[in-house]
Amino acid sequence: MRLALTFGLKHAQFEAMLREPLIDEARRLWHAKGAEPNISQLSVTTGLNRNRVLGRS
Repeated sequence: MRLALTFGLKHAQFEAMLREPLIDEARRLWHAKGAEPNISQLSVTTGLNRNRVLGRS
């Protein structure tokens, strides 16, 4: 957090930076269970709404 603030990273930028790895990890968890996750499952797993999972604002 301090590093992000030191470099002037704003909340929206920080959120966008973390969203992709969060979705990737959720996908890996579903694959480990032997399933191909759909958008709804990724949304529930990450807590992101469906539009955010799809990369929409």
